[in-house]
Amino acid sequence: MPQTQGQKQIQTERQLLRLSPQQLQLVKLIEMPVNELEEHIKNEVIDNVALEEGRGNRDIEGSDEDEPLDNEQVAGGADSDSIFDDYASPDDVPSYLYNQRETDRSEMPIGDTRSFIDDLTAQIAEHDLNEHEIQLIEYLIGSLNNNGFIDRSLSDLADDLIIYQGIETSEEELEHMIKILHQFDPAGIGARNIQECLLIQLERDNMKDSLEYKIIEKYYDEFVTQRTEKLSRELSITADRIHEAFSNLSRLNPYPGISLCESSIDRVQTIIPDFIVETTPDGNISITLNDGDIPELHVSKEYAEQLKNYMNNSKNMSRSEKEAFEYTRQKVESARSFIASIQQRHNTLYQTMKAIAHYQKDFILTQDETMLRTMRLADIAEQVGLDLSTISRVRNSKYVLIDGSLYSLDIFFRRSRINAEGEEMEHSLITDTIRQLIDSEDKANPLSDQQLEKLLREKGINISRRTIAKYRGQMGIPSTMQRKDV
Repeated sequence: MPQTQGQKQIQTERQLLRLSPQQLQLVKLIEMPVNELEEHIKNEVIDNVALEEGRGNRDIEGSDEDEPLDNEQVAGGADSDSIFDDYASPDDVPSYLYNQRETDRSEMPIGDTRSFIDDLTAQIAEHDLNEHEIQLIEYLIGSLNNNGFIDRSLSDLADDLIIYQGIETSEEELEHMIKILHQFDPAGIGARNIQECLLIQLERDNMKDSLEYKIIEKYYDEFVTQRTEKLSRELSITADRIHEAFSNLSRLNPYPGISLCESSIDRVQTIIPDFIVETTPDGNISITLNDGDIPELHVSKEYAEQLKNYMNNSKNMSRSEKEAFEYTRQKVESARSFIASIQQRHNTLYQTMKAIAHYQKDFILTQDETMLRTMRLADIAEQVGLDLSTISRVRNSKYVLIDGSLYSLDIFFRRSRINAEGEEMEHSLITDTIRQLIDSEDKANPLSDQQLEKLLREKGINISRRTIAKYRGQMGIPSTMQRKDV
């Protein structure tokens, strides 16, 4: 039967998720830290002539005092939402949520401003050094590159010290001071390359006699290229053992300088809290959203009136007037949209933190991590009426200052698993049980991950051997072979 070709139209129905421009704008604003948001608003005011700072019409002489405020006049400033809105009466409000109050922005703490250099310099006092040695190690700290390495030769460093600092030294003395620097935190700081950095970390963990140390010291190229079969032949060890060693090595930090979020140009790391939470001895909690120096915003009265006049005379407009109308309309709508997004950001962050405080009140009052409840993104999303992705963005990018202590919001979202009876178990309970089993094991015959799996099942904790290995690695507990006391 001959085949024929043809075209036909088929109609299908698909559900696609597309964010509107305002939703995309809100997503970006939510993820911005306070200082970046301040700069973004300043740039928006400069770019949009219809967007102005200040209280708007109420500050303009001759304005109608009885005229209701539009949305564009309420963005920024003090929080207009109350923490009690979700309760039918004051009697229903939990006592720990009382005492909410505004805080003067000028008194807002701005987080930890200790720098990379400060952190390392502060550690000098922990070592018994004379004045000359202190000068040398301070110079070495200042010579670290972005990765936390010393990438210049000892002879060059010695020459610079005599030329620019007037300090005489030798390559041997500098080598000795670098060895002292290797004792600083984070482990691996002051290394000359990644290989030395990894060896320092392994030695710090008392693993100098381990397979991992031997691989990095003598077979570094094979490790970099992941030549498992060659290493297995060279060392007469199974491929599984090599893979386990590679897995352990992958947890080391090859760039200790980057771990401190520093650069060679700007070495200061500042975390500005997005929320200020304060507690009182009688168990009250106050929550304040840190708006920094974010100004109140409003749509320009001049441009709003221009737009109104254009719309009243739309039938009689010339071509140039139509172009002016379209320009004005776009600017005014953009200003209104931006103001609405700022206000929505404000409400989203505040409502999210309020819900978290409701769930985690015991931790907030005590700052005892054992008091943290299991809390999922879905729990908060359901309570505040937002989607999971929005709560996830807040969790991943925001910080809270609780009675002077800074925390990432991620700490509140505790992981859990289901035990044999279908009950939720705290992540910390699982890891604590693993640690207890390992602490009480026979050191001459330590427990394997498979044996740990069996023992945990007997305690009602059903997790796989692979998960046990992952948790063990996160806790810094070596493998069975490395724990063996021979």
